[in-house]
Amino acid sequence: MDNSGLKILQWNARGIKCKTEAVKLFINYDTVVIFESFLNEHNHYTLQGFNAVRFDRACNSKGGILFSVKSNIMYDTLELGLNDLEQIEIAAITIDTYPEPTNIIAYYRSPTHKAGMSISSWRDEWHAVIDKVNNINQLFFLGDFNAHHPWWGSKKVCAYGQTMFDEIDVDKIALLNDGSAIHVSLTNGMYETSCIDLTFISINLLLDTQWRVLDDSWGSDHFPIEICYNVFIQTQIKIDYRYNLKKINWDFFNTQLAENKYIFNGLNYLNANAIDRYNIFISTLDTCIRNSLPTANNTGNQGNCTHNIKRTKKPNARCIWWNDECDKAIRVRRATLKSLKYQCSLDKFIEYKKIVATTRRTLKQVKKESFENFCESINKKTSLSKIWAKIKMFKNGFNRPISLSSNKLAQSNAETPFYRFVPQRTLRFCPIQTF
Repeated sequence: MDNSGLKILQWNARGIKCKTEAVKLFINYDTVVIFESFLNEHNHYTLQGFNAVRFDRACNSKGGILFSVKSNIMYDTLELGLNDLEQIEIAAITIDTYPEPTNIIAYYRSPTHKAGMSISSWRDEWHAVIDKVNNINQLFFLGDFNAHHPWWGSKKVCAYGQTMFDEIDVDKIALLNDGSAIHVSLTNGMYETSCIDLTFISINLLLDTQWRVLDDSWGSDHFPIEICYNVFIQTQIKIDYRYNLKKINWDFFNTQLAENKYIFNGLNYLNANAIDRYNIFISTLDTCIRNSLPTANNTGNQGNCTHNIKRTKKPNARCIWWNDECDKAIRVRRATLKSLKYQCSLDKFIEYKKIVATTRRTLKQVKKESFENFCESINKKTSLSKIWAKIKMFKNGFNRPISLSSNKLAQSNAETPFYRFVPQRTLRFCPIQTF
């Protein structure tokens, strides 16, 4: 388990594929929830080190919800039974945390109506959504609601916001927004800020959760939201090495395991909690295996030998095309955004939007030129392995397209590596109950 807490990033990216500099920062979070991903079935887009759960909009390439969960965190999709909604996009996952799982529901409502749709039809869909939300425990209910109400810091009230305010059960659901501006827009020729990205949580999580809006919008018109939840995360077993099992002396391993059997009858083990018991068991098993491996100098003796351990391959460097020009473009965009915050005017807003577009073009151009230089450097003596390695690096750390609804199946296989490679005759030395 990981006791560092669950860090969630909530962000309306307005198209994730063109937000290159933002993607580099996702590694600081355990779960990233993206709204308006603008992905469709023809877009292959996943983040290295993360599992992607995509809910693309079927009718066009706009909208869409994307969950990116770190690959070592156990999760599963959460079926809400809300498949017939026309004005609302909603998706949910469950993160395995201790002592109870954490549920994350992502909600998005487009600010424009579909043909033939009205607010009354939205209310019917909202009733179905809020009935589910009010009855789910350990909940994070977050999204771009496109609704206004003074409860979350808006300067006006709209029919959507009033309906939400009336029907959310405040005895079960708490609002984390503190009134900070999250969305910037140009309305009737005027620069305007609003609070339409909201974060609701179960009331019992309030004291264990921190919420803040980040300073940089990363090229979107919505600012990212960082949520820190103090909870233990159920992680997969991370294997940093593999033993060379062919060289293990299994008779000596049996002897070692029998000699250490007393550990599981000692007071330190019996009085320990479940996590400490697990760690003691794994540590004992690991020590017995290491002692049963041959040494580097004498293959006939046993001892702790690291040369018999197969190390996993380190990941390749990422984003090799990034240079000082990219850093400069990002600094200029951030400085323009700060200037806009201190002096809100139409001219400043237009200038900021121009800088955002210029930064986007700069990053694309630098990447294109870097790839062209790489192609020109290829000759008949260049090895194919080097070429493919470079091409992978130009993908900015993104893997092959994959969308996993759950990673629990992989974890169920990883939870019992001992029983896969240890002979059955050694199982009698294992404690019957390790927790």
